Amino acid sequence: MSNKPRTGYTAAQIHQYYNRINLPERYRHDPGQASSKVASQTSTGLELLSALQRYNLAYIPFENLDLHYSSHHSISIDAEHVFEKIVTREGGKGGRGGYCMVNNALFANVLRRLGFQVTSHGARISSSVSTGEDTPLADVSFSGFSHMVNLVSFPDNPDLKYHVDVGFGSGGPTAPFPLQHDEEGKLNIAPNQYARVIHSAIPGAASDQKVWVYEKRNGHQNFSPCYCFSEAEFLEADFKVMNYWTSTNKDSWFTKMPVCLKMILDESGDSIVGHTHILKTDYKKRVGEEALINRELTSEEERINVIEEEFGIKLNGEERKGIHGMVSEIA
Repeated sequence: MSNKPRTGYTAAQIHQYYNRINLPERYRHDPGQASSKVASQTSTGLELLSALQRYNLAYIPFENLDLHYSSHHSISIDAEHVFEKIVTREGGKGGRGGYCMVNNALFANVLRRLGFQVTSHGARISSSVSTGEDTPLADVSFSGFSHMVNLVSFPDNPDLKYHVDVGFGSGGPTAPFPLQHDEEGKLNIAPNQYARVIHSAIPGAASDQKVWVYEKRNGHQNFSPCYCFSEAEFLEADFKVMNYWTSTNKDSWFTKMPVCLKMILDESGDSIVGHTHILKTDYKKRVGEEALINRELTSEEERINVIEEEFGIKLNGEERKGIHGMVSEIA
């Protein structure tokens, strides 16, 4: 597995990233020999990887606001632009987030700088995600490649890879999942959301061509697929093509409605316990099985205020005007 860095993030930038995600001091290893030593062993590296994933999910939102609240209506996945947008903008306090090819690219580049062995991969989204229905694998269809995930392995056990994702939104994995066929799944968000990775053929493809499928279930529902991916590494050029379609095509839901979502940590910081989101005009905040907020946003002013108050994202005058006349504007 190649560990060649795709970007030149400095040690200072890594510490800025630590600040951005409010990472506890015990996880803040200096990038270089210190972090590489931790990342080289499963016992220590997996603990650090898990913590980075949790805090990234809790403090860097999954969002597509540049497609709606901007003059350019576009999303860049350039490494330095992404770092400035998410980490250093607004003095590192009110930074933005991004969708999968933004958040997962930033995360992969941070992990590489810390010494982790990382590859990035394209994924196909399941039709069950858009319908929100409990649909078994045999009854779904999959999109073309429009999602990004990362795989991480450790030198002391290079044959076992871990699936890591900080850019899926609601229902996405909250911890690294080993690439092992799992019949039972494990707790993803307390008290009753479970997730797993299985190795399986998918509808529409040859039955002897198995891929990895990430699935989740809530409560007593059956497992339903969210997306699938293979272990074939994707290049930056592949993600540029994917990003262009996702951010410009009228069939991409990202171009039709704003989304902003972040996960909620428990008081100890050891577990994800809920999430808060805006999806078009739907504003929800849920911890465990309790719905703390569940209301409809009825004006642009109200939505913009929630984006700032709940997510710390301050849209300037030009950005606010960017949504005027768009199908996503609240009339």
